[in-house]
Amino acid sequence: MHATSPALRSAAAWLLGLTVVIAAAILTIFLVNTNIYGPQKQVKEYLQALRDGDGGKALGLLRAGVPDGANPALLDGKGLKATMDDIEDVNIGDPKSSDEEHVTVPVEYTVDGNTLTTSYKLEKVDTVWLFFDEWAFVPSVLPTISASVVNGNHATINSEKVGLPDGEATFAVFYPGEYTASYKTKYFEAKPTEVTVSTRQDSSSSQLALAAKPTEKLVNDVSTRIRQYLNKCATQDVFYPDGCPFSHPGTPFLAPGAEINWKIAEYPKIKIDAFNDMWVLKPLTGTAVVTSKKIDTFSGATSPLRAEHDFRFTARLDVNSGSVSVNPVVD
Repeated sequence: MHATSPALRSAAAWLLGLTVVIAAAILTIFLVNTNIYGPQKQVKEYLQALRDGDGGKALGLLRAGVPDGANPALLDGKGLKATMDDIEDVNIGDPKSSDEEHVTVPVEYTVDGNTLTTSYKLEKVDTVWLFFDEWAFVPSVLPTISASVVNGNHATINSEKVGLPDGEATFAVFYPGEYTASYKTKYFEAKPTEVTVSTRQDSSSSQLALAAKPTEKLVNDVSTRIRQYLNKCATQDVFYPDGCPFSHPGTPFLAPGAEINWKIAEYPKIKIDAFNDMWVLKPLTGTAVVTSKKIDTFSGATSPLRAEHDFRFTARLDVNSGSVSVNPVVD
């Protein structure tokens, strides 16, 4: 056998080296294309913009429009940052091609222990330096959520105070995100309610309905005013107190010097409900006791007079941000 010539060995080594260089170049192009120019990078930057509360950057990356008439209050700042507070264990999956120009990137994460997936559609928009694909989100319209509160005109969503004209409003939102609404004033409050937006909704919006109810402070303040009104009625030394819901029918003859004394034996229980965009008091019921001393006109004998009278009346309630007024209505 003939020994391999030095020239042949040199050529073989050169070809091997060239093959290694080409393979390394191909691998480098693949890694750069995937990690720097790949669609996953766009998704990663978008999610980071949400965590940073940078709504301008997020909106630009997503190439999304704000629906007509939707309030943009939750698209930036602390209201936006809070949407990602409970989104954990985020995993950006591998792109899935639908054709050469389009891919779908799934993002899996957990919210309050529940595993959810949001998918983003991206399209190839350019090629850089002949080898590297440039990707961007397919243009879309942001989803919305609707917030409402009974007999209120504002709420707090993700620590952001927002206006609710006529008690409701629609807000444009990013996704994924968790949105928590609450409502509390001096006299009314509602239990917090939350919704997780995980997809781009085309025709319906998630609901944050706040069922406002009177606070204990309001009930106590109204009760105090009703008691004050009834106690004032009870100071009148007559059988028919003026402007009051109770009276003692008939006109018994009183013993000389006898006084007429009223006492409220049972005060009304306060119940406040929403009705026709107002807060109204349910009918008020109680019991009053009248005492005095009467005389028999035939015998001249005197005897105690005592009678219990159940009463019922209504009252108009007017509540603003800092005060409450109660106006009794007596037939």
